[in-house]
Amino acid sequence: MGQLTFQQQLKEIPLKARNYSILASLVARVGPMEFARLYKKYQWIPLAARIHELMDHSMNYRQSMGNVIGLLLEYVSTVLDAHSREPENLVWYEELLTPEIPNAMGFTTFMPESLGLVLPLIESEAAIACVDRTENAGYPADMCSFIKTSLGQILADQLPKPRLILTTNSPCDSAMAGYVPIEQRLGVPVYRMDQPYETNERSLDYYTKGLWKMIDFLEEETGRKMDYDRLKEICEERNKATEYVLEFRELMRNRPAPLGGLLLTMSMFGSLLLPGSKATTKCSKALRDEAKRRVDRGIGALDNEKIRMVLWNPPFLIDGGLFQWMEDTYGAVVVMDMLAYRSYGLIDTKSPESMIRGLADDMMKGPMARHTRGPAKNYYEDLIRLYTEYEADMVLIASHQGCKNALAMAGIIRDLFRKQDIPLLDIHYDLADPRVTSPEEIRNQFSDFMETIMADML
Repeated sequence: MGQLTFQQQLKEIPLKARNYSILASLVARVGPMEFARLYKKYQWIPLAARIHELMDHSMNYRQSMGNVIGLLLEYVSTVLDAHSREPENLVWYEELLTPEIPNAMGFTTFMPESLGLVLPLIESEAAIACVDRTENAGYPADMCSFIKTSLGQILADQLPKPRLILTTNSPCDSAMAGYVPIEQRLGVPVYRMDQPYETNERSLDYYTKGLWKMIDFLEEETGRKMDYDRLKEICEERNKATEYVLEFRELMRNRPAPLGGLLLTMSMFGSLLLPGSKATTKCSKALRDEAKRRVDRGIGALDNEKIRMVLWNPPFLIDGGLFQWMEDTYGAVVVMDMLAYRSYGLIDTKSPESMIRGLADDMMKGPMARHTRGPAKNYYEDLIRLYTEYEADMVLIASHQGCKNALAMAGIIRDLFRKQDIPLLDIHYDLADPRVTSPEEIRNQFSDFMETIMADML
């Protein structure tokens, strides 16, 4: 990993100062005593405060990573503010839902899985205590560790308690089952969306009805009324960010790829955590602008791009520096992945009905919701299309041991790729627990593949 020059460090001071000002604003709003209480109570806050370390895993595009980090700090600050000053205003939503509807009703929304996405990237062993706590409480060891992370935090009272919870049956049985003990532990009302197996118009009709019922649930439980004018504002702002993201995604098809790696995965956080916010629009525009600037000048994520990869399944959270290492060691860059390549669509804001249907369609086609819930072809057809569209040289599959749905596809994928002569590296590991497959072993497997199968391209 390269070292920053003194001039580069000076250049980053305004960016980091802007990001830390978000936390300073939180302290000013809730007061220093309350912030000290939060800092002591929630053991993950000190680790989250190290989030700028992720910039060291994106050496060639640190500024862009800094912009995404600012968005994450905005999200955490908003949640902690609501938790401290308006606890009745906090609503949880599960990772494959999006929060536009409760946001339009004036709620602050929190995705409990969000910390499990970010913290292991900062410290590979960050989730181990949560995983062990969940298993020691009697929950199945073969349950997805991503769910065990959230449940372990809840068992230790490490997450701000919500007024109510919105969840779904997607993408897997672990995610669905995990919210049963969460409901029992917290004792708050829960609404569960039911996503059909297929992704077609009939299924969309059904899922859309589910969102209307969710609105009824929110109104009945809270006494608030849905504000469709506010929802329109959120959806229109969301559409602006979506247009930037779609342009960014197209720019990633260039050779050399302008950006990549860990930044690519984290680029989807805005649409996941703060959709319809000006902060997300600003961040999405900054990513598009930086990618365009690099394409126009012929600057790539790497000085010497040798191998273009498509990453499938959730990324290797337990090794935040993996992508930087791949780039530095082998000139291999991830040009697109499952999480970044979601089925973004613009929401038709002409009526409440069109907005709710558009949001339902987006949720049904989200990453993993589409790929590990429905027919096998959804999984492999999108992957092969990405491989072709982005002119990739190989596919890297992150086979998380807790993802039974994706593991069931392994044989089908191997057969399809062998017939089409597509180089495939399938690494088995655990999303949150480095004791299963260590970061060192993941890198060893990657090295072996590079130096044998891909040797002609090095």
